[in-house]
Amino acid sequence: MGGLQEVWDYIDDKRRRSTTLAAIACQLPPVPFILWGHSLGSVIAFELAAHLPARAAPALLVTSGSPLNLRKVRANPLSGVRGWSILSRAFPWINVYDGFDHIAKYGGLSEAGYGPITDIQVRNGGRFHSGNRYLGHDDVWREMDRQLRR
Repeated sequence: MGGLQEVWDYIDDKRRRSTTLAAIACQLPPVPFILWGHSLGSVIAFELAAHLPARAAPALLVTSGSPLNLRKVRANPLSGVRGWSILSRAFPWINVYDGFDHIAKYGGLSEAGYGPITDIQVRNGGRFHSGNRYLGHDDVWREMDRQLRR
C-alpha cells in the first residue's frame, strides 16, 4: 500500500503541497482545459481546482482511482479549502473508480460531501489501480463528452 503512504505524506506536508500546486498552476494552459488526476494526482487536481479563480477553472475535472473518499483525506482540510460542495457547481466533475482498487475501494465520491459529482464505476481487470485502464473505458469518454457539451 505504498500508494497510500504517498497520499499521507502529501497531506501532512503543507510545504510540499504548496510547492506542488504552484509548479502545476504556472503550467496550466489557457482555458478551456480538462484537469485529470489519478490516485494522489486526484487529490492534487482537486486541491488545485479549488484554488483557481473562476476565470481559470477547468472545463471539466476528472478524478480516477481517487483516495478522496478515505476518512483521513476528507477530515484533513486541503490547504484551507472550504465549502467543497461549491467546487462541483463551478465546473463538472467526473470520478471514476473500481471497487477492487485498494486506493479507491470505498466507492464513488458523490456521497462523500464534495457536492454533485458523476461517479462511474468500472472494472479494470487485474490491474485495478492502472490510470490507463481507468481512461480505457468507453463509458468514461462518453460521459466526458456529454459533460463538455452541456
